[in-house]
Amino acid sequence: MPARRLLQLTLTVGLLLLSAAAGAHARSLSHSSWTWSGTTAQLQVRFKQLTMAETIVGPGLEGGAIGPRELANMRRFARSRVLAGVGVSQGGTPCELSLEPGPARIVGDLLIVDGSCRCPEDVAQSGARISVDLFPDFGVSHTHLAVVRLGQEQKEAALGRLQPELVLSGAREAAPVAGSWLTFLRTGVVHILVGYDHLVFLLMLLLIGWLRSRNQRDMLRDLAWMASAFTVGHSLTLALAATGLVRPNGPTVELLIALSIIVLTLESLIVLEQGSRRAHTIAAAILLAIPAAALAGVINHPVLALLGLALFSMAYLEWARHQAQRAADEPRPLALRCGVTCAFGLIHGFGFAGVLLDTKLSGGALVSALLSFNVGVELGQLVVLAFAALLLWKIRATRWRRLTVQLGAALTFFLACYWLGLRALA
Repeated sequence: MPARRLLQLTLTVGLLLLSAAAGAHARSLSHSSWTWSGTTAQLQVRFKQLTMAETIVGPGLEGGAIGPRELANMRRFARSRVLAGVGVSQGGTPCELSLEPGPARIVGDLLIVDGSCRCPEDVAQSGARISVDLFPDFGVSHTHLAVVRLGQEQKEAALGRLQPELVLSGAREAAPVAGSWLTFLRTGVVHILVGYDHLVFLLMLLLIGWLRSRNQRDMLRDLAWMASAFTVGHSLTLALAATGLVRPNGPTVELLIALSIIVLTLESLIVLEQGSRRAHTIAAAILLAIPAAALAGVINHPVLALLGLALFSMAYLEWARHQAQRAADEPRPLALRCGVTCAFGLIHGFGFAGVLLDTKLSGGALVSALLSFNVGVELGQLVVLAFAALLLWKIRATRWRRLTVQLGAALTFFLACYWLGLRALA
């Protein structure tokens, strides 16, 4: 596709989607910890500042960066959100929720609200129901992770639209509580389904495999290998981050995820045009502009990480260009492409890890949450890839094949550049 055609399609798709994209909320998280003793619980609720800012300023902070005035409003608003969105009941009777006076505390990039809850009877004997709906306007894109300690026991739950409350079964109550593994499995599925950047990356992997394959068997084989490589990569960094062995820079990880999508988009154009240099030139301009902006102090991200990804991606795209120029009947090495997919999976794994980083789980509870969340992510992406692969194969032999790639590349390129801009300035 000529660069001019890509730009025209991208602008057309972008204008159609800009209003929707600007109003769409990315997945977000909040956390709470409950420590029960008799009738009383000590409560702490934690929000990311950016999540709270989106409720005041808007997605992407179109009104500007977070300043002292916005931060003061967010601290007050966090307290009112907890009062309005957290509920505890016992036998149908509401429990009393009280918060510490004053606005929310600031710790790093978190807003923290402390408080307590008092129920009529001992929770260990009579049980209780905890419901949390802090951001109803966000729908399924927001998840609240609650960790509840009751005596020697600990329960975890991912609360949201799919699971609105956590039931604590007392000695007098026989209602079963779903195991934390099921909670985090469901969370993994939801996280990948509303993680639009991850989904777009996977769909671009599928599109490239579709372009390179000579038949359905090759397509499914290549897709299976690349999906497995992506799984290995994100599982490794998800485990490292969730166990605290590595503490990723969240904003930079999100920026690198957007860059990885741009790289795959341009690779699809290189393959479609059988080795055109235009896409490689566009990639070089974008990939080198980001570390240059960091070096100049325009954006606040580590220069070496951005420059390393830029050089790595440019080398990979140059290899992809040479591969696209080879004859159709020549074997095409899969190992290197899987290696690159695994490398990008390492980046995406840090993005997945945000769900588990602030849960304060440890030991067996963390292992169970980590495994079940990862399985949920895999189930979600397999469902999406299966439906998309079937659809692509149906139109493979039609006259819509080329247009499908062009529109898919334009849509993906616009979204990735949109995310790139928001995350670079965050």
